[in-house]
Amino acid sequence: MSTALRLLVDIGNSGLHWGLDRRGWEHSGHEPHSEGPEAAVNVCRQVEQLSGVPDVVAYCSVVPSAEQHLMTVVRERWGRLALRYGDALPTGLQIRYDDPTTVGDDRLAAALAAWKLAPQGAVVVDCGTAITVDAVGPGGVFLGGFIAPGVEAAAASLLERAALLRGPSGDMREWLGQAPAGLGRNTMDCLRAGIGRGHAGLVERLVKEGLEALGADAAVIGCGRAAQVLRDLGAPIEQIRPHLVLDGLTAACDLVEANDLLMLAGGRAVEIKRHLNKPTEQYDCEVLRWSRDHVVLRYVTDREVTFSGIVIRAGSETIAHYWPGRDYILWRFRGPDHAAVGHLLHLIEDLRVAPGRLEYCDMILDLWVPSSGEPRVLDEKELTAAVTDRKISAARAEQLRMRMREIVASLDTVLTEIADPVEPGP
Repeated sequence: MSTALRLLVDIGNSGLHWGLDRRGWEHSGHEPHSEGPEAAVNVCRQVEQLSGVPDVVAYCSVVPSAEQHLMTVVRERWGRLALRYGDALPTGLQIRYDDPTTVGDDRLAAALAAWKLAPQGAVVVDCGTAITVDAVGPGGVFLGGFIAPGVEAAAASLLERAALLRGPSGDMREWLGQAPAGLGRNTMDCLRAGIGRGHAGLVERLVKEGLEALGADAAVIGCGRAAQVLRDLGAPIEQIRPHLVLDGLTAACDLVEANDLLMLAGGRAVEIKRHLNKPTEQYDCEVLRWSRDHVVLRYVTDREVTFSGIVIRAGSETIAHYWPGRDYILWRFRGPDHAAVGHLLHLIEDLRVAPGRLEYCDMILDLWVPSSGEPRVLDEKELTAAVTDRKISAARAEQLRMRMREIVASLDTVLTEIADPVEPGP
């Protein structure tokens, strides 16, 4: 088990639920949302006071604005890259969903933790702003589930639309816990019983369907603010794990080799560039973005580099963009004075992205686009030599030439795509 101090954050609709983990939970808390970065700042201050600066920050989020605040504060305050579950960190699950990218991070993290607790399968009941009931089967197969309005959201909606009804003035969970056992005999008790036991019955029905999909031996595990009160009112929740989503984030971190995790969390990654016709190169880079569909790295050269008559001075900066699934990568060069130098596009194959490392095979042909002047294709002679040396087939070489012509024809679109706010300014 890792001895690194990890800050895990579940950015939900009600706020930031966070925990500090180092061989077990050391501290945890909840911070309500703010309009600006104050909530993220408050979490970081509390963490510093309790345990110092964490080695790793990992999170899941269903609130994009709060996510952006957390990422910015963590980078500016601690020099850390906040790692998003399902992006920088693996989900650890096989996701049987029409579009796996549309499942809420928190649902998947809870499912991962539940599967670790119950390898035979589990129904996960998360009772927050929404009630989600999900099924995760043996082997970590996420089968899908249900989403319904949570207790507080449903009650608030009803009370807003019913002029003569009055709800609780304090904690909703405490109010629901005062519901009578039988029929309500005043309006307040009718509300308590209807909302509380109605939602407990809703959970019971959805859990029943989840168990039908998994089998009777599956566990039923609950989490979320209202889980205990709904269990008390009859919802068939066998065990409650208050930190289930955070437990899932911890499990995801454990899936990554410790050194790679620490490197990426520290904002660094290794680029490994394989060649058909020369030795492999390796570079230690700063991470500007690390997501499932777009990685951005920064590298500053400590020596002058020359290729095809193009001189890149010592101290120049490379901002490199990588897109899994594409057959090219794009580097932007700026000189030591931050003046634009040009772009270099590489044709590639077999781009592999894993936490802390990125690897691909360079396919020889490059396109140089100077800051002023016409673009030109580089290394045509090297490609011809590679065919002669049987490093690549003549047919594949011709495919590469055709692909480069296509890219040149759409070059304006390609370059516009990397006008990216993650890149540092002068």
